[in-house]
Amino acid sequence: MADDVFNRSSLISRLVDWVFGFDFFLSYNHGDGKHYPSQLKRQLGKRGFRVFLDQTEYVAGLDLRRETRRQVRRSRKLVVVGRAGALKSPWVKREVDAAVANGKIPVIININGAIEAAAGDAALA
Repeated sequence: MADDVFNRSSLISRLVDWVFGFDFFLSYNHGDGKHYPSQLKRQLGKRGFRVFLDQTEYVAGLDLRRETRRQVRRSRKLVVVGRAGALKSPWVKREVDAAVANGKIPVIININGAIEAAAGDAALA
């Protein structure tokens, strides 16, 4: 019974996200760790924001490139978790490019000075 309620709630939440999109799309590199993005999503969610995070939103079998462009387009803001791996990641660059192509200015969280440390060496530089 509790599982049915949880699944229904999750289904309703996904439907709302599908219809209305997301407030934030979190862009990060898995090699930098998943804890910070997960906690950021949780904290933003507590404040009523709808947050896209690949760990919880993608389903098996999707064309990831196409789906990523679509989800970035449907999100109001793209937030880059700026760590060394993210700044060199081709996937993060694709997400940033998709945001810019849709008239969005990415917000970069500069974790431990990663941007300055990677100056000129990063895909996003």
